[in-house]
Amino acid sequence: MIETNEFRWKAGQVGHKLAVEWAWRWWWALALPLAAAAIAGLYDWRWWVVGLALVMVAYPGILAIVYYDIALSPETVRAILPQNVEFGPDSFTIIYKPYAEGCNTIHPLTVEYADVLTCSDNGSTMLITWPKGKVQIPFSAFPTPDDARSALQLVQSKNPNKN
Repeated sequence: MIETNEFRWKAGQVGHKLAVEWAWRWWWALALPLAAAAIAGLYDWRWWVVGLALVMVAYPGILAIVYYDIALSPETVRAILPQNVEFGPDSFTIIYKPYAEGCNTIHPLTVEYADVLTCSDNGSTMLITWPKGKVQIPFSAFPTPDDARSALQLVQSKNPNKN
C-alpha cells in the first residue's frame, strides 16, 4: 500500500484553477453580447454605451456570483481540507481530516481503479479524474519520488486505455 503524507491546497490555488476552467468553458457567453454591442455600435454610438455598461456593471456582478459559486462548491471545500491518499491494490481512498479541532469531518472517499477516467502527470502533480470528481495530488506529498512514480504507474496500469 502506498500512502501520501497529509497535504491540502490553498483556497486561492483552488479558486484560480476553477475560475480558469469556468472561463475556458463560458468565455463565449461573455464575448457574444459584447461583440454584438460593438458591431451595433458601428451604426449607432449608443450601443458603445451599452457595451461599456456590460463591462463595468453587468459583468462584475455576474463574476461575483460565479466567484461565490466556486468558493462554496463541494470540490473547493474538499480540496482545502487536510487530506491524504492511500493507494491499495484495487482502489484508492482519500481520507479527509478536520480543518480545525472540533470541526466536522467528511467521510473518506474510495474510488475503484475501474472507475478512473484519466490519470496524468502534470509536472508537479498527479491528476486523477473519475465520473463524479477528481483529485490532484502533489508529488511532494509522497514520502519518496519512487512512491509517487509507483502510485502513478499503479493507477495507469489498471486503466491502460483511459490515459
